Amino acid sequence: MNRENDIQVEDIYLMIEQVEEIDEKIYNLEVYRLKLSSKIMRALDKQEINTVGEFLENVNSAQLKTEEKFLVYDKLEAYGIYPYRVYIPKCLKMPEKYFEEITDVFNDEWIIDACKKYNLKNIGLLANAFPDIFAQDEDFITQDVFFEKIKTIEDTLSQLGIKQTPVTLSCFQKKELSEKDICELVNENYIQEIENFFDNIINTSQSFYINEHKIKLKDRDLNIIRRRFGINCSKETLKGIGKGYGLTRERIRQIEFTALKKISEYVLHNIQDINDNIMRLFENFGCILSYADIKPSPKKYLIQHVLDKIKYIGFNIDYDNQCIVKKGFKFQNIQDEIAATVDNAKRPLKDSKIQQRINKVLLKYVQNVTPLQITNYSNIFNQLYSKYKK
Repeated sequence: MNRENDIQVEDIYLMIEQVEEIDEKIYNLEVYRLKLSSKIMRALDKQEINTVGEFLENVNSAQLKTEEKFLVYDKLEAYGIYPYRVYIPKCLKMPEKYFEEITDVFNDEWIIDACKKYNLKNIGLLANAFPDIFAQDEDFITQDVFFEKIKTIEDTLSQLGIKQTPVTLSCFQKKELSEKDICELVNENYIQEIENFFDNIINTSQSFYINEHKIKLKDRDLNIIRRRFGINCSKETLKGIGKGYGLTRERIRQIEFTALKKISEYVLHNIQDINDNIMRLFENFGCILSYADIKPSPKKYLIQHVLDKIKYIGFNIDYDNQCIVKKGFKFQNIQDEIAATVDNAKRPLKDSKIQQRINKVLLKYVQNVTPLQITNYSNIFNQLYSKYKK
């Protein structure tokens, strides 16, 4: 994103916090050019939704069924537009000074600690929360130095040209300012987050919400999903499950399909931030992210199935090789390539030569092997080396 110093912060009402910028040309594209069905076009016409931008701004209130909204998004995918995000024209530009870190601007330990307490890591986030966030904290306001420190912050913001306090930022701008750097992203345990999320669906949650839309899963539906995917039990066939319920094989298949559709919709809505973070890691480090602490999971087949079927999610979990991999990538591809380069050698190779060849192949898939990613690289390397040696 371009950042400029002289801007006017605009008020924009957002559906959710995940926001993307798009060219105004796309934003103003007339919806009839998407070649939608006459039924969908009638519904959009009725609400006077004539452009892509108007659809995106009114998607929550648009009188379309969920599957009809997804049909529109299928057409919009060609323009890089996906569900459960908010799109705005390229009009907001954050001033560079908003990104200055607190520790680079202040050398006062009291102010630094106060900002750290509320995760205000840069000037933009501080200006947005100041002074209310401190004035409401009893631990702060009872200290003798409180008003002195508030005056210091106020003067500093004024010197930086941020005279109006508090500064009102949109969700988009706050997200941009608080976005985690790549070091923080590497250290997050995404596997555990996803595992916990699926635990909530399978074990405790029968009703959940997407925006204001309630999704209901019956006990029977959840039980069928557990038995089909072998969650804390053996995997069962459609026919075998049907016998217990007095239902046909086809009816069980329909129930499974509907339940998985509901689960997938809920998953897509709730793990978009995780997906975005993992995509950033792929951009920096290649298509494999190794996690040595991945444990065998009774939910692994369900998780892999759901992630694979959601086309707007760009990763999956390879439990066997303890990796998160870019969707479409197969760990077996590397093993086959290594096997080919070693087996085609003119004479038997020493261990050191085998390791060199593994390195050569692996570096095509794991880029930027910096100290930050050396553990990731060595984990993958050891996996490949041990498999080949077997």
